[in-house]
Amino acid sequence: MTDGTVIKDEDVVCGRPVKLKASGEVGVIYEVKPGTKYPVRILIKGEKEIQCTQASVEKVSKKASIDKLIKGRQEWEK
Repeated sequence: MTDGTVIKDEDVVCGRPVKLKASGEVGVIYEVKPGTKYPVRILIKGEKEIQCTQASVEKVSKKASIDKLIKGRQEWEK
């Protein structure tokens, strides 16, 4: 069993905003490689890359994800 919103296989696609369960950081899926040990690759704030499994991420509401993703960028990037 997992806490939070479970992300389905069809929802694990590039461009999807997700939240890491361990740290609570919000990022965007930028690559999915199903045949590997850590198939989901996430980019956080445009600088930090993380490889993880589908079970370690959860969906976030559109409003919350957009706010966090926009506010996470530098002022000149907005």
